[in-house]
Amino acid sequence: MSDFAASPTALVAEVDCVGHGKPICQKYDVTSYPRLMWGSADKLDTYSGTRTYEEMKNFAARQLGKSCGPGDLEFCAEARKALLGKFMRLPPEKLDAQLETAEKQIKKAEEAFAKMEQQTMYRIRLADQKKQDDIKTIREKKGLPQMPARSAEALELTSDNWDAQVAGKKVFVKFFAPWCGHCKALKPDWDKLTADFEGTRTALIAEVDCASSGKSLCETHSVTGYPRLMWGEASDLKVYQGPRTYADLKRFADEHLGSACGADHLELCEDTRRAVMEKFAKYSPEKRAAKLKSMQKAIEKAEKTYFDTQWNLTGQIDLAEQNKDKQLKAIRDQGLAQATEVQAWNKQQPPGFWKPANATLSHDTSLDYWEETVFTVAGVDVSRMNLITAGLALFISVVFWFWSIRKSESDGRSCVLRHILTEKEEDAKKAKQKIQAGEDFSEVAKACSLCPSGKEGGQLGCRSAGSMSEALEKVCFDPATKVGELLGPIQTQYGCHLVIIDSREGVPETEVAEEKKDK
Repeated sequence: MSDFAASPTALVAEVDCVGHGKPICQKYDVTSYPRLMWGSADKLDTYSGTRTYEEMKNFAARQLGKSCGPGDLEFCAEARKALLGKFMRLPPEKLDAQLETAEKQIKKAEEAFAKMEQQTMYRIRLADQKKQDDIKTIREKKGLPQMPARSAEALELTSDNWDAQVAGKKVFVKFFAPWCGHCKALKPDWDKLTADFEGTRTALIAEVDCASSGKSLCETHSVTGYPRLMWGEASDLKVYQGPRTYADLKRFADEHLGSACGADHLELCEDTRRAVMEKFAKYSPEKRAAKLKSMQKAIEKAEKTYFDTQWNLTGQIDLAEQNKDKQLKAIRDQGLAQATEVQAWNKQQPPGFWKPANATLSHDTSLDYWEETVFTVAGVDVSRMNLITAGLALFISVVFWFWSIRKSESDGRSCVLRHILTEKEEDAKKAKQKIQAGEDFSEVAKACSLCPSGKEGGQLGCRSAGSMSEALEKVCFDPATKVGELLGPIQTQYGCHLVIIDSREGVPETEVAEEKKDK
């Protein structure tokens, strides 16, 4: 829209069809979004061309007339006009070299982050594999049947295997798309439910990928939103409208699909699962219950260890991505878009078109190569040397990140803690008064904390050195800090924290550091 901001004869704008612009959208019969229209106010036609900036700019230039650009500076706002003019005064070959330098810096920053992300995701996958191995060992030691090989993920149905898999069974199916955030959030509980009904003759829990192999099935069942949960006979599926927690899904499946294969329902087990369950069925009900309870506790511990590791590592990825985005923004804010626009305009001009504007400019272009101005940010010239310095700073940041990770792994410091996060210090103080008055920390966290961990009573799990904000690390790993004491408010970039350290390792404790834990 800024291209036409100063045009006296043309206007490029937008209309909010669910806000104040609703009457306008009704007037022009707009029923889908975004709808692009052009023409005079009394007669608008629908634009049906490609929706890239270049194509829309060319179309607008043909239909609406001139707009802001290197060849029409009079239509530009002052700030943009100054940037375009600056780059137009540079010799085209030097502008090309400067843009090449800027693009290299952007590529280097993106590649450094991509490498860090890839390595960190590998560590997460290793942690997940260790969790699966630990769970398998736990079940073996308890004398319990192993979960089926595919229980880590739900069975995926396609048009090729649908008939064979659903034959004679009631089904509960998740239709999903890989990019859907709600689908990703539902996956752990859905996979767990799948494992509960694995090997059952009369029931099936499965999923369909609407973006690839299951697309035709999704069309057959008129699936337009994700995730869509459907259940019933395969020929007459109904939409599930209930809550989507594991407990609610399990309760619904038990009621509508019937019992699952198990020690008490061997007749429902398929042959491949029956032999495993028969061995488990030989135990008395009391012994089975005791083994299951002990196993569940051990598995929960293994899953929590994995969750803590994943939380720490994904947090490191988030911080690295924020640093990368700052680096890229610093480069782009120097006028990269305007420089690219001038470069494209230069290529459309006849050979030898560029001439120094005056003697002063001719003198300026003979400045030392490394001090030559590349971009201007907030009125400050940025030279080629500045860009190289920024690149070195980025490289040093990446090296420091790897060093800090190795350091945090090698020094062995970690702590298990709970916290309550509030926006204002006064809110943190009020929460602290409630706890000091005898209220349970977990209940106060559920009621007051802004952090998602509040739902779990404020539990942050085990945090290694280097994975928290500086203020929290200082408190957690200070030997003078008492374990079990209610601490805070502690100010960080996220807000104000109340903290209780439940335990820690790698920190020498003072004689008074160990006290009875707070509630």
